Amino acid sequence: MDPSLTLSKIRKVKDLLVEVASKPDIDLEASTVAISYVFFEKLVMNHFVTKANRKLVAAACLMLAAKSNDPKFVVGQNFYSPLYEVTIFAPLS
Repeated sequence: MDPSLTLSKIRKVKDLLVEVASKPDIDLEASTVAISYVFFEKLVMNHFVTKANRKLVAAACLMLAAKSNDPKFVVGQNFYSPLYEVTIFAPLS
């Protein structure tokens, strides 16, 4: 695991995933969020995630989990917009 990536930063990213997935216009299943956690943790353990790219990787994990698991998932602007806000405009703390 990258030394700049602390446990608190990983937990904050997971909280962001839940926040994005529970927005009314997205409304993903809990199993989809759980799968995105697994994808994210695997990438963390394989040293692909750093402090700088953690939110972008988490957003990609959520999108892949939604595409593979959620039957009601439809790719559209209402899905990408909250992910964009979380990854691009969020501070890098």
